[in-house]
Amino acid sequence: MLGLLRRSGLPLPLPQFEVVSRGRVVARLDFAYPGLKVGIETHGYRWHGGYERWRRDISRENRLKRMGWLILVFTWDDVVGDARRVVLEISDALTQRASKPGVGKPLPELTDIRSNRGEEGVPVG
Repeated sequence: MLGLLRRSGLPLPLPQFEVVSRGRVVARLDFAYPGLKVGIETHGYRWHGGYERWRRDISRENRLKRMGWLILVFTWDDVVGDARRVVLEISDALTQRASKPGVGKPLPELTDIRSNRGEEGVPVG
């Protein structure tokens, strides 16, 4: 997913972003645009299969939604076999969120995330 996002030309998200509420970690998102409260999860069956994990994932996602987050979920097949759709869905979500008053920072400010990547210890490009 990170490789796809790098090639897409979209602003890079923060990886392994912890969403905190009342001093407690609610979730660690695979990727996040925190200014817009857009999270991206890549679900593989190995880690997200089975009834108990499925139930916890739904509960966690509902809590994030109540906190105002938009969570996009993609599978390996999505990323590898339908990359164009994945990029379009992420782009649409960022654009829609940026245009809603009071949701977050405008989309152009997300380029700051890209310039801060080196400080976060995550290589760019």
